[in-house]
Amino acid sequence: MTQAQTQEIGLSSLPAPETQGAPDRPIAAPTAPPRERQAAGPSGASASEDPAETFIYHVTHDLRACFRAMKVIPEWICEDLEKSTPEALTLVRPHLDMLATQARRGDTILLDLREYSRVGRLSDPATSQTLATLLEEAIALAEVPASFKVEPWLEAPRVHGPRNDLLRLFKALLENAVRHHDRDSGQIWVISEPDGARVSLQVMDDGPGIPERFHERVFQLLTTLKPRDTCEGSGVGLALARKIVEQSGGTISLVGTGSRRGCCITFSLPAGEAVADTSETDKASATEWCGVHPGPDY
Repeated sequence: MTQAQTQEIGLSSLPAPETQGAPDRPIAAPTAPPRERQAAGPSGASASEDPAETFIYHVTHDLRACFRAMKVIPEWICEDLEKSTPEALTLVRPHLDMLATQARRGDTILLDLREYSRVGRLSDPATSQTLATLLEEAIALAEVPASFKVEPWLEAPRVHGPRNDLLRLFKALLENAVRHHDRDSGQIWVISEPDGARVSLQVMDDGPGIPERFHERVFQLLTTLKPRDTCEGSGVGLALARKIVEQSGGTISLVGTGSRRGCCITFSLPAGEAVADTSETDKASATEWCGVHPGPDY
């Protein structure tokens, strides 16, 4: 492996332990994440940070180097077997592919846990945000397939909060709706209504829904209802959504859709103040309901 390849996968130039038959390839040696660790005080965390959240961040960062190694080492084994005993490669490749899959899943969980640890700790200043703009960006971040239609019904067009946390929130909810859908295409509705000093929101889809007995469990960290071989997911998304909503002073829960199909997540956020030069944008993003309510039977 060349030095450039070593740097690309984030491995150090430290030699492997001197054991018989050990490949002359580098092992992982993670570097400190500069932003968070430079901000830490003598005790290892700044006064405004929760030590547990800081711990999660640093552990996930350091473990990612291990998972990067677990992803590339099978490739090295394949290269070596292909040169020496190609027939053996045919036998072991399925197992090496399984190892690479597990390493990829582990890396995804660590990335999502790192995002979870950043909520409230590395949040943007709270400002008034246009829901239509947030949704447009969240759809791109979540990589919602073109076969899924996201339809905003925004009677209350603005919310107030940290921009990066709000994007994390809507990204997680959109990803959840797409990932757990049982069809190749579907529809997602994002509904907002004024509720005093807050905005009541719903993210609803026309998927298979979630049994009522699991309505609370799905918000627990690292919880999935299906095996990851069936449905890829880290079990962090809805826990992250709950954390963001609760830090804003709101609540989040699953409610019925009034149909045999569909999942509806309802929550609230602080209302955003209208800004003079965006009043026309707010009017354009607001929806006239005219007595029609969106949902799986819409």
